[in-house]
Amino acid sequence: MLLVELLIYEGKYKEALKRDCLKHEEISDARRPLYKAIIYIMLGDDKKAEECWEQFDEIRELFHLRKPSSSSSLGEAIDTITDFQTFRNKVMKLKTGIEEISAKKSSRK
Repeated sequence: MLLVELLIYEGKYKEALKRDCLKHEEISDARRPLYKAIIYIMLGDDKKAEECWEQFDEIRELFHLRKPSSSSSLGEAIDTITDFQTFRNKVMKLKTGIEEISAKKSSRK
């Protein structure tokens, strides 16, 4: 899961989505659907993103989690978000930040 998070921060969304840990639906780790929702938003697929958000919210409700399921930065950022649109807006801000940093790195080369 840490690798998935790192790939998201690097802007490698398709690569992150291919990671095996995101395919194991039998695992009740709330980060799996959360990270998938983030990736799908980054890739512009809001329908799949919302489906994953709903899965995340179900797991969060099931385990009575209103705090992040991990100590990850992404987990901490969603601890008070309760609806998809607010979540999407936060993820888009993250995407903008990632793109700005990537552009700065590219211009230094």
